[in-house]
Amino acid sequence: MKYIRNYKIFENNVNLTEEQIDFLNECAGTRWYVNPDTGLIDVQGGFHGSSRKLDDFKGLRFGNVSGSFFLLF
Repeated sequence: MKYIRNYKIFENNVNLTEEQIDFLNECAGTRWYVNPDTGLIDVQGGFHGSSRKLDDFKGLRFGNVSGSFFLLF
């Protein structure tokens, strides 16, 4: 049997709530993942939360963000 995706991809999102996943998809697109070594959210590209007027990060902790990190509180 040949697997298209590694199971570990799905395993990483186990601890994230649906609200957190939606938040990340809106602000970082599909370029984010949970780093298995650190447990932090890494973003390949930018994180754009400025249009959302954020007052928190929904309990998320970020590691590496390779692009810009925009916020307005």
